[in-house]
Amino acid sequence: MIKLFLLVIHILFFYICALFQSLWGLWFFCAELIIALFLWLSTWTFQKRTHLSIKESMVVVHKNECVSNPFYVKKGSLQPGKIRLFCALKNPYSSTSLRFNLQDSLLFTAKDCGFFELNLHKIWIYDWLGLFHRKSTKENTTIPIVILPDPVPIFLEMKQAPQGSQDLKIETRIGQVGEPSFEIKNIREYQEQDPLHHIHWKLSSRTDTIWVKDYEKEQAKTPLIQACFTPQDELEDARFYQKVYSILLGFLIQKQPVILWWNQDQNDTAYRIDHQRELDHTFANLLAHQEPSPMALPGEPPDLVISSQ
Repeated sequence: MIKLFLLVIHILFFYICALFQSLWGLWFFCAELIIALFLWLSTWTFQKRTHLSIKESMVVVHKNECVSNPFYVKKGSLQPGKIRLFCALKNPYSSTSLRFNLQDSLLFTAKDCGFFELNLHKIWIYDWLGLFHRKSTKENTTIPIVILPDPVPIFLEMKQAPQGSQDLKIETRIGQVGEPSFEIKNIREYQEQDPLHHIHWKLSSRTDTIWVKDYEKEQAKTPLIQACFTPQDELEDARFYQKVYSILLGFLIQKQPVILWWNQDQNDTAYRIDHQRELDHTFANLLAHQEPSPMALPGEPPDLVISSQ
């Protein structure tokens, strides 16, 4: 846009100079020619002093999440006016072209979770006014990107088998984890976080203080969840990852660690997950087909089985 604006201004200026037969137009043209030559040569200097590197070996994000530019450009003492990057975001099924400035953040709006690659093809380096640029081609500059499932938890009540959807088979064999027993351990004053059904109504009615009953907690059992994954197609695989991720997240939000028993292509691995950061790390490696740090396989049958078949 700025180039078109400057072109119109110059045409009007030279037209007026020609009407009055003035030499100002000639002098102005010569000065602009010198400035344009200087700006064009500056792009060559910027290109020689600009070096590209990668900030992270792998980018892990959720869908519709903005992240900082994964590329880093080391500049010389002379700062270029603008640097634009031309990339392609690819997965095994599709490819999308991206154009963005170096200082821009990237918004990943993938339809489903999965593994992608951001391939850098070209760098355009502009002068201070943005009139001239020099193109630099980069090869083998690839950043793997893992887009995690949506962080939407599914809270399962483990007393009975939940009603599974048509695309997933879910079976369960354990009782509710951490359910308080009927044995009263202590009676104490009510606190804000106490549930109302723990209030000792009879005792509270005889005094001016609200009392609650503390129950003995059953020993919490770490749920063992087996995910049997058979690759099918992009949509079905994404739905399976989303379902497993959401179930595990539901346990973690309730401060309940889980053990994920991952079965794929007759290969079994197990991972103990204590919080969401570990959950994201485990799924990032699974989606990128990398091996996280597994634990020993459990010697007991799973409490929850989720199958992609």
